[in-house]
Amino acid sequence: VTSEVGDVVHRIDADAGHVDDDVVVDTRPRRFAATADGRELWVSAELSGVVDIIDRQTFKVVGAVEFLPPGMRKSDVTPVGLVMTRDGRTAYVTLGHAAHVAVVDVASRKVLAYILVGKRAWGVALSRDEKTLYVANGFGDDITVVDTASRKAVISIAVGRVPWGIAIDD
Repeated sequence: VTSEVGDVVHRIDADAGHVDDDVVVDTRPRRFAATADGRELWVSAELSGVVDIIDRQTFKVVGAVEFLPPGMRKSDVTPVGLVMTRDGRTAYVTLGHAAHVAVVDVASRKVLAYILVGKRAWGVALSRDEKTLYVANGFGDDITVVDTASRKAVISIAVGRVPWGIAIDD
């Protein structure tokens, strides 16, 4: 469980019904995703502009991925949403006010590319075949559809006021 106010990720023992452990992360943790092998938990830290990486066995922060799309100020980079491919090789991270999605090589923890999307990119989801990425743009009132092979936005679709999440039912 992420605690935005406490800058903490809580590990919960659901069977016992209590917090098992805590780890301090960077400012305003929002969303998380486990790597395909289950060894790491990647946690977006919105106000620090990074994704913290937690070793799930030791429950300690063991690294971070930093972002800075060309032409952006560090203060505009506010990562929120993230999703990983099933094979665990690639992570996609929405960068909020920076209006980009970062494409990250999970093994090296390096940013491979930045994809320009809409205003305040928040939520993100991959299609089942992982050929299409959908990004909710909170201040654009739309979603951006991205072709993952070309790493290009294909179309933006108006969806109404302040979308923040995406769920795919395919």
